[in-house]
Amino acid sequence: MTNILFALLFLPGQFLGADMADSRFFDDDSVFSMEMHFAFADICMNPRENQCEDVPGWIGYEDENGNRHRVDINIRTRGRWDPTTANCDFPSLFVYFDEAGAKGTVFEGQTMLPLTTHCRHNYRNYEDYIQLEYLAHRIYGMLTGISLRTRLLRVHYRDTKSRLNRQRYAFFVEHFNKMANRTGTRYFEADDLDLNAVRPQEMARFSVYQFMIGNLDWSALKSHNVALFKDDAGTVSPVPFDFDYSGIVYTPYAKPPRELKVYSVLNRHYRGLCWPGLDWNAVIGQFQDIRPRVFELLEALPKVSGKQRRRAKYFLLRFYEILESEKELEKEIIGACREIPEDKLKQTID
Repeated sequence: MTNILFALLFLPGQFLGADMADSRFFDDDSVFSMEMHFAFADICMNPRENQCEDVPGWIGYEDENGNRHRVDINIRTRGRWDPTTANCDFPSLFVYFDEAGAKGTVFEGQTMLPLTTHCRHNYRNYEDYIQLEYLAHRIYGMLTGISLRTRLLRVHYRDTKSRLNRQRYAFFVEHFNKMANRTGTRYFEADDLDLNAVRPQEMARFSVYQFMIGNLDWSALKSHNVALFKDDAGTVSPVPFDFDYSGIVYTPYAKPPRELKVYSVLNRHYRGLCWPGLDWNAVIGQFQDIRPRVFELLEALPKVSGKQRRRAKYFLLRFYEILESEKELEKEIIGACREIPEDKLKQTID
């Protein structure tokens, strides 16, 4: 699905038009149906190492009035990808839009959107995984507006040079720069995050969220599967992405990091820091507040198998059982936090 090079193509100022007002594409929660026409065989398998040209194509869709629209696009794979060695035989993509060509369509104002795809054609569960990863994105959006918006898609892929003709679920993710403009922040990268620039309450919420979905494949300090956004006051907010290694999605290839003594992504492990004086009641209260909406959204996913839906429901229910037990909350989260080196933190919590 997604990969570690997701953020490398989102450098500030890289895309013209990034400061333009967004279209309302992400304001709609309904499944967006569209066709994608392109030559699959022309996609460069390793754009990071090879000199690759983007593959031209076009998106077709029908609006609410029944009018047909065509939007010309260019696509490339997201980072290194080889069907003989990768987890997926169908890559996730970057979809580039021409500003003038997108005008008057649902994609007006967009310059590029990452497309997370179904990964494998012939395995039913991979359509489950794509919807559950979409769910993980949406849950974080329930907790904070400083998050990446997503739109679930039903895509009809039509290969212009072969017989590839499949319909699968996918989702678009908001462009980093677009999210920054929407939230009044600026996207940046850091090899060693300054802990004095973050809000402890926000960092704790972020870490509990990762615990909630069973995600161990991240590091806010090293910007691994975490995008960093800074407001005008210099305060930094972490924004997670890339959840196919999480327990809530539970892909066959998902494994915990080797350095952790965890044997399955279904085994939660809290990786948050020990912030002095943190108001844990306020942090946990935010997750309790969104509980009904989380399960409503899980049930509303259009085509998740009964087995996977039940597994995901149980996984989330187990998280809430931990929150509701003082003993387990202390053992699994509050008492499991990682100590902050004294030289890393100068501030105290108000």
